[in-house]
Amino acid sequence: MRPPIVFFLLCLVPALYSGMPANRAIVPIFSGNRPVFSGSPYFDENYKYADIFLSKTRKFTSVKTRIDLETQSVQFISEGVEGMLQPGWVKEVSYADTTSDGILFYKFRTGYPPFENKTAQQFYIVMADGNCSMLRAVEKRVINRKNAITGDVVKDYETYDNFYLFVKGEMKRLKRDREYIMAELADRKVQVDEFVDKNRINFRNTDQVAKLINYYNTL
Repeated sequence: MRPPIVFFLLCLVPALYSGMPANRAIVPIFSGNRPVFSGSPYFDENYKYADIFLSKTRKFTSVKTRIDLETQSVQFISEGVEGMLQPGWVKEVSYADTTSDGILFYKFRTGYPPFENKTAQQFYIVMADGNCSMLRAVEKRVINRKNAITGDVVKDYETYDNFYLFVKGEMKRLKRDREYIMAELADRKVQVDEFVDKNRINFRNTDQVAKLINYYNTL
């Protein structure tokens, strides 16, 4: 029987990760008074049963989890304990979500090179994985809005989506442009051209671009 995630972090982590005490890796979820915000810092407000990878060899399955995209931390409920894993401790979170559009699979991953305003602790949604990875960064930013009549200031969470390619160890901003994407996949030009024509790929549609890149990664 695998030990629960709380037991592992509090008892076993120091032997593997001497750079940070275990009591700093996992902290209680803040429960005091918070400022009033509109919106949410989470990718999904609801907890999902997810697999959590702390490293390539340390995995916890079916842990109730949600991801805070403002702080890049992971909140969880395990063995009746609510806690938060600090940024940098989780390498990957994956889960399946049942929606009205069917079952959607999500894989969040950290550890990519710092790029633009993002650190190696940034969670990216992996849309295509392989020699050419397609990544989606969902960012939550706090915006102050002032009411022109009352003068009251309201804090809103706004969501920003950006897409990237990770190729040969390098991060690149994805351009939703046929010429740009085809140039990135040029070493398999014949097969890629055939796939694009057969599937009528719309290069403005990120799901279709991900479909194309996933195919490319099989070649």
